[in-house]
Amino acid sequence: MKPINNSSTFALFIASMGNLGYAFPAAGTVGSLATMPFIIVIAYFYGFLGLLVTSIILLIVALISVGSALLSTKQQDPNFIIIDEAVGQCVTFLTIGQALQGNLSIKVFFIDIMGFALFRLFDIWKPYPVSYFDEKVQGSIGVVLDDVCAGIYASLFLNVIYLLFP
Repeated sequence: MKPINNSSTFALFIASMGNLGYAFPAAGTVGSLATMPFIIVIAYFYGFLGLLVTSIILLIVALISVGSALLSTKQQDPNFIIIDEAVGQCVTFLTIGQALQGNLSIKVFFIDIMGFALFRLFDIWKPYPVSYFDEKVQGSIGVVLDDVCAGIYASLFLNVIYLLFP
C-alpha cells in the first residue's frame, strides 16, 4: 500500500491514530484502549459536555480522514483504520458523562472497564444496526457509523450497570 500524496499520508496517519493501527494484530482493541485515558480525563474534568464536544470533533475528523484513507488504499475497511474505535469508545461514555465528572471512585474505575468491554463486545458482535452500517454502507460513513452504533449500544448497557451497582 503506497500513499498517493502527502494529504493521503496525513489522512492515513490520522485514521490509524498515529500509525498505532499498524502496530498490533488486534488494532481495533488497541485503538479503543489507547482512547480510554483521554476519555477518563475529559469525563473527569468536563463531564457530558466535554465528551459531547470530543465525540463531535472526533466524528468529523474520522469521517474526513477515513474517507481520504479509503481512497488511497482502495480497501473497504482496512484493519489499520482505528480512529472509528476512538469515536465509538467516546460515544459509549456520553450518557454517563455527568456522573463521571469529578469522580475517581472505585465504581467509576469499574464503569470505565465495563464501558471499554461493552464497546468491544458490540463492535465485534455487530448486532443490527451495527452490522447494517458495517456491511451495507460504503465509505467513511459505514466505517465510522458502525462504531457509533456499537457505542450507543454499549452506552445503554453501561447506564443500566451504573444504576444497578451502588
